[in-house]
Amino acid sequence: MEKMQPASDQSFQSTCNKCRNVKIVISLLLIIILILIIILILIGCLFCYKGRSVPSNHEKDMITCPPVTCPLDWIAHQGHCYKLSREEKNWNESQNFCMSHNASLAKITDEEMDFVTMLTRNHVFWIGLKREPDQSWKWLDGSNATLKVRGKGEDCAFLHDDATASAGRCSNEHRYICKKNDPKRS
Repeated sequence: MEKMQPASDQSFQSTCNKCRNVKIVISLLLIIILILIIILILIGCLFCYKGRSVPSNHEKDMITCPPVTCPLDWIAHQGHCYKLSREEKNWNESQNFCMSHNASLAKITDEEMDFVTMLTRNHVFWIGLKREPDQSWKWLDGSNATLKVRGKGEDCAFLHDDATASAGRCSNEHRYICKKNDPKRS
């Protein structure tokens, strides 16, 4: 014959089971809230770094996000701001767009080449390199180019994603890279 438990024991067991269930639910909710807080912090820092160069190891150790100094959708790197277009324009229209944003088609130094080619994957981009017919290549600031440009007969240069440049018809349409000084470093 089955032993009957007094009503008070059954009530106590029922209450304990409810308490255990409540503890489990509360624990799960706290874990979910903690995970959400961590995700929100990470997303916040990602938005702070959006439009900036890859942070150094020292900057990664900092908890606060650095101030954004370049305009939205521009990328900061070594004291300059870069804008990589998604639309294609001819060389003159590209330079006009850059000028309308207080910039110019990019002059790419040897030190910047790795950074720029990392950004230009699978596309070619107009850069601020041009020449007069049968003359040497010059950057828009008038300085002579050390970047070797492949091809002859055309007077505007575009950059490949493999860090090489080619001569092209200025009327052809390509994406383009604008560059200007970082306003916080000017």
